[in-house]
Amino acid sequence: MIIKKFVFSLLAVCLIMTTSCKDNEETVKAPELTTTEVSEFTASTAVAGGTITDAGTPAYTERGVCFATTANPTINDTKLTENGTGTGSFQVNLTCLTADTTYYVRAYAINSNGTVYGNEVSFTTLDETESPEE
Repeated sequence: MIIKKFVFSLLAVCLIMTTSCKDNEETVKAPELTTTEVSEFTASTAVAGGTITDAGTPAYTERGVCFATTANPTINDTKLTENGTGTGSFQVNLTCLTADTTYYVRAYAINSNGTVYGNEVSFTTLDETESPEE
């Protein structure tokens, strides 16, 4: 009888721990975001950004954009962070770009679940002789 109670108690503890772990796993959620179109670009500068529609759980700890002259940039390429929290739009200023060059940009956000990227957008900086559109 004592052994049956012990086994029953042990099974109950295992069930509670398993349920508790599953609850914790379900609360971890990656942020959701999109990359906005690059604007105001010149031969050496541009404005890039993104929109975060869900901050994730736990909420992200870093957000910004990454960019490169090759497709699918990551935070291991050039990245610029933007301070802020919660959902909504954000922007960063890209500087020191090379004239007449195509760049690929993705917004990103990081939480304990990892790094999440928005869609990729591309743009080409102006030639040194071109003036920005007004």
